[in-house]
Amino acid sequence: MINPRMHAAVKKRHYVEFLNDVSRSLAEIVVMRCRRGAGRRLYPAFMATTYAATISLGDTDAAGVLFFARLFDFAQREPIVDIPMPPTRQLPMRPREAQHASAWRLVRSSGRKRRLLNYTRMGVAAVALLASSLTTDRVVCAQCTYTVELLEKPANWATLVVSDLGPDGSVVGSFKYPDQINHHPFRWSPTTGYEVIAGPSTVTDRQARQVSNNGLIAGTGDVPGFSDETTQFVIWYRGTSWCVPAPDPSMYVNVQDADGDGYVVGSFGSGRLGLFPFASRNGEMLSLPEAIESKHGEIRGTNALGMICGWHGESTVESPRRAFIGTLDAITDLPTIEGTMHPWAVRVTRNGHAALRVTLVQARPDDPLLRRGYFWNGGEQIPLGVLPLPGGDRSLPYDMNEVDQIVGASGQTQGPGVPWTRAILWQSGQLYDLTTLTILPPRSKLLTALTVDDSGNILVDGRLGIGGCVPTGFILHPMTFDAADVTIDCHVDVRDLAVVLQEWGPTADAAVPRADLDGDGVIGPA
Repeated sequence: MINPRMHAAVKKRHYVEFLNDVSRSLAEIVVMRCRRGAGRRLYPAFMATTYAATISLGDTDAAGVLFFARLFDFAQREPIVDIPMPPTRQLPMRPREAQHASAWRLVRSSGRKRRLLNYTRMGVAAVALLASSLTTDRVVCAQCTYTVELLEKPANWATLVVSDLGPDGSVVGSFKYPDQINHHPFRWSPTTGYEVIAGPSTVTDRQARQVSNNGLIAGTGDVPGFSDETTQFVIWYRGTSWCVPAPDPSMYVNVQDADGDGYVVGSFGSGRLGLFPFASRNGEMLSLPEAIESKHGEIRGTNALGMICGWHGESTVESPRRAFIGTLDAITDLPTIEGTMHPWAVRVTRNGHAALRVTLVQARPDDPLLRRGYFWNGGEQIPLGVLPLPGGDRSLPYDMNEVDQIVGASGQTQGPGVPWTRAILWQSGQLYDLTTLTILPPRSKLLTALTVDDSGNILVDGRLGIGGCVPTGFILHPMTFDAADVTIDCHVDVRDLAVVLQEWGPTADAAVPRADLDGDGVIGPA
């Protein structure tokens, strides 16, 4: 262990510089050994421990992420070429400090770069030991502050419902005119503002609900049914619109998500038959895995690769449910969480992570559908928790992006059937009240975070005005200005580096394309 008096005597920045010197010099030797086929196994461990040591002292930036990422790239090449290393500085130390640092003696010989003497496997462990002994405070999960873009209700509209956020910053939703009962779909963009979407003419009460990456808008509309109006599947795409027929004319549709190149998922249902999942692409129905084809269930989410998630039962509405993730070829059931029932996966990422909702088995008698949110990281279910509000008892995830940011709502029930919630963000094990992170205009309420895109922008359903009664859409923009902030938490650290290394290679194959820091189509030096 490092002597406490030494720890107090040497300034924190000296330790950071010292760690940088050590890591750079050690890197040279590891890379040189990689050239001879030795040490390749140790290099990732070296990089992670040295970088963790540096960031644990709070001295990290985009250059640090890029520096270590480039070293990793060099270590993977065969053969490895000469690496231009930054010059190192020998720190002035008092005798006692030098005694503790003797294991890290740096020398210059024959005009070559500095080499670390007595390199062994213990070198990597020593870096980690040094980091842990110098660190007095653990790394705290940072989080961004958000600016707000308002989608205020036009004066000639009676209502405003925002539904989804597109990759180009556009928003889709629906509204009503005064003294009318039918909804009308709209598209809003930062450049053109509100635009009412037309057609199809045979459908009434049209509502735009989801928008995919290629601009396809999916929604619902009412057409005459057997005895009453039946909600049907409506597509708006490339200036045209049409209804997608249901398997049975008496069925209604639930449009749950849209993403990628025109993928739309949801369910068809009826009171007597239950729910049946569907997936489509640009309006064409797709075949489903045998485990859910024509069986009771629902697809709740999809992503740019066409992966799906949701829930399914055996045959009847009352049958036990299982949450699943998978592809259009096969699905995998997720483990059941003890003390819960009726789980469903809300969203799935390209690396197989998911956001889930579950119902608590021991729900209150006055609230039998008390729900909580969970995060599936590929190996375990992690509870999202609830906001520490008086009477707060629920959390509902609505969406999730590729860096595992989950948004939704958390709150309580003030009375029978009267929900009261606040918009939330969950990331890296921490649950945040978005109201506390956002610079809001006066008399604003953020009720439910509906969508988060892969740049961290969040669409929130809220209220504005005296009494908080005017429906308003809020787009929250994270105030991060660093390209190396891959995880969008306004703090560049080892988590960002981990994503970069995980996604190493062509951006087209990556689960987190924003890890391509220099935008050249390759994550890592090209």
